[in-house]
Amino acid sequence: MKIKRLAVHHFGKLKELTLNFQDGINLITGENESGKSTLHSFFNAMFFGMERSRGRGASNDDYTRFLPWEGGSYAGVIELEKDKKLYSISRNFQKDARALIITNETESKDVPPTTENLRGLLCDLSPAIYRNTVSIGQLSTGTGHELADELRNHIINLKTSGNVTINPAHAQSKLGLQKKRLESAFSKSAKMEAEELTLRIASMEKDLDGSPALPRVSKLEYQKQALENKTQNLERQANNLSDEIAESEATLRNRMIASKDDVAERLEDLRAYNEEATEYLEDHSFPMRGGIRILFALLTLLSVCGLLIAGWFAYSFFTRNNVLWAGIMGGAALLLLIMTVVLVVLQVKGADFRFVCRRMSELYEDEFGEYPDGIGPDEVRALEDRLSRYNTLFDVIENDKAQLLSTRQQLAAARDDYANVSRSYDEARQITWQYEQKEVALRMLHERMDGLADQLEKNAQITKEIEAINLASGTIQKISDEMFESFGLFLEETSSDLIRSITDGAYTGMMIDEDFNITLEHHGLQVPINRVSSGTLDQVYLAVRLACVEFLWPDESMPLLFDDTFALYDRPRLQKTLQWLSENYAGQIFIFTCHTREAELLDELHIPYNNIALS
Repeated sequence: MKIKRLAVHHFGKLKELTLNFQDGINLITGENESGKSTLHSFFNAMFFGMERSRGRGASNDDYTRFLPWEGGSYAGVIELEKDKKLYSISRNFQKDARALIITNETESKDVPPTTENLRGLLCDLSPAIYRNTVSIGQLSTGTGHELADELRNHIINLKTSGNVTINPAHAQSKLGLQKKRLESAFSKSAKMEAEELTLRIASMEKDLDGSPALPRVSKLEYQKQALENKTQNLERQANNLSDEIAESEATLRNRMIASKDDVAERLEDLRAYNEEATEYLEDHSFPMRGGIRILFALLTLLSVCGLLIAGWFAYSFFTRNNVLWAGIMGGAALLLLIMTVVLVVLQVKGADFRFVCRRMSELYEDEFGEYPDGIGPDEVRALEDRLSRYNTLFDVIENDKAQLLSTRQQLAAARDDYANVSRSYDEARQITWQYEQKEVALRMLHERMDGLADQLEKNAQITKEIEAINLASGTIQKISDEMFESFGLFLEETSSDLIRSITDGAYTGMMIDEDFNITLEHHGLQVPINRVSSGTLDQVYLAVRLACVEFLWPDESMPLLFDDTFALYDRPRLQKTLQWLSENYAGQIFIFTCHTREAELLDELHIPYNNIALS
């Protein structure tokens, strides 16, 4: 990857600045406050963008720090060469603007500005790797033991994570604290309650699944209702029959009829009365009734009176010896006596006839509730029909009683069936109610379990995070152990070659033990790095950086950016370093410096370079 050109529209103090770069060394010089560090930061912003912080941090973030001093378009362009094609990356840092545009300038077409395309164009360069490999600053302003510890941390971090900003030991400590915090947030009570609920739910579901088939309450309820209706109908029939029997018996009782014999006796009396009346009427065309009876009564009285008078006259004449008149008077008296006897006989027979008629009228009145004007054939037939119906009433009563007995038997059976069905219905409802109560209880258990869902989900997330922390912690340790055999060995060998070349053989090797303690080899002696000068430590730092670059991009020449990296180098050491870089590093080199030493040494060594002066 090569950086061909950049154009700054407005970025911090920089404005409308266009710079072209070449292969090899690009020397960017300028006094302090000339914008070198700003330009270096511009590279980082163009590669990876800038996100604006929120809250209090927004006043000190890079976005705010590099806002254009004089206003204008907060944007820029950088051109790269990758795989013999020219690309441009355009960024606009202003709000609501199109933030990123990638263009294939060789083919004159836009490339989708995805993270994958951008990282491919930058050879998978990430912000962390950029800051800790190709972008090289001063190691530290400290000296001695503190500087050695810093270098050791850099090596450990690069070995384990490729990120200098992460301190593995500190990371392990933070992971431990995070694990404790998560464990304190883990609800053991929710876990225990959930386990108990799970067991209870499983037991209740098993109980419900093992329950026999529920009885059909609706069918039993229908049968119960049908039997209830049947019972009520039979009760009505029995009551109706009882009422009919009672009414019929009351009718007979009111008529003082106890049996069919009473009916037969009354019929016999009626027929006898009727026969007597009929015979009397046949013998007497003029029945003595009304005025005729009065006439006969007067004649009878006259006959009695005449008989007495005649007897008196006869007695008088006999006593006077007047036989003729006595005979006449006696004969007249006898005639009157005969007439009186005849009238008496007729009167007696008329009285019997009237008695018979009165008895039949009384019978008629008893049956029909009214006294007839007379008793004729129609009235007699009506009485006979009524008395005959009493016999039928006895048959009806007998039939009703038989039917009542059958109805009561059916009613008793229906009541037994109703009681059995009611009992089955109540049992079915009880079973169904118990089942429903179990379902309600199960639903309540599920609701309680649902109420724990958030905490259980939180517990599960905490468990996953704890597992992730354990995995991360184990991974860090495992990488720390395993990577020493691969990256650590490579780092040690490559750094040894580099430090030997950079120091012109002053230090022939670099050893890194399992605890990442660095020791330099100097004329056969093992020298801990806390005993070397700060300049040598800078060279060790550079050697480790270059070893990382070689490890990460074995087939790609990445540009190196040195931001005042050589401030602590003495002149000979700087000369050796520049010469080694020009002869051994194939990629571009960008050196930001406020000194003139780099330019003077490059000129003395006849090393070509592109000099860019910032004012």
